[in-house]
Amino acid sequence: MRHSFVSLLLIASLAVAVLAGCTAPQAAQPAAGQPDAGQAAPKRVVYLINGALGDNAFYDSGQAGIDALAAEYGVETRTIEANFDAGKYEPSLQAAVGYADVIFVISYGFEDQLKEIADKNPDKVFVNIDTVVENSADTITSVDFIEEESAYLAGVVAGMLTTDTSVKNINADKIVGVVGGDVDPVVSAFVFAYEKGAQSVDPEIAVETKSLGGAWDDAAKGKQAALQLYDQKADVVFQVAAAAGIGTLQAAREREL
Repeated sequence: MRHSFVSLLLIASLAVAVLAGCTAPQAAQPAAGQPDAGQAAPKRVVYLINGALGDNAFYDSGQAGIDALAAEYGVETRTIEANFDAGKYEPSLQAAVGYADVIFVISYGFEDQLKEIADKNPDKVFVNIDTVVENSADTITSVDFIEEESAYLAGVVAGMLTTDTSVKNINADKIVGVVGGDVDPVVSAFVFAYEKGAQSVDPEIAVETKSLGGAWDDAAKGKQAALQLYDQKADVVFQVAAAAGIGTLQAAREREL
């Protein structure tokens, strides 16, 4: 999470700096009492996400970066949440380009709309986060993460726990679990690496999975899925589920795990 925050802040800073460098040369200072007609308007930044804030993880770390950008550079910012509603994706993009100079966007689910709108607005700077999107005008900068590395390490920790029956509430079945918000390439990469990490400790470790079918913001479903995994004798449950992942933590607390 810290890495994501720092990366977003750095890229945002560079984007604002580029825009500042592209402004026209400063005109001569106006006489006292005269308005400065050549003064550039404040830069505006939008953070557009396909989901919703409140996950205490991915989306919220991006918001922390945007807040830091506003505090450090004095830019105006606005956050637009699409709440996983496909009908809001294109209108949200249109609202973003109508307001901002720089648009940070988590576009999973509406990559094609992003390409089209970016091509129609070559004067805007787009930074796409967590997927790679390229457009004809080459105005989209994509920021991707090597998420499988952290998932592999989480799997190693899970493997060490599930094979140590001296730890409270660890059984002898050597089963761990993972809750995913959906079945997609990003989640699949997390699950694959988590499994390989666990099995690097002991090849006999079984990894059980539950998908929420796109219910990324449903903490109740996340909790239910985790409880089902615990009922299947999983000692550790890993989550890749955004705000729904809060429910998996509630399940762990309930089972004292």
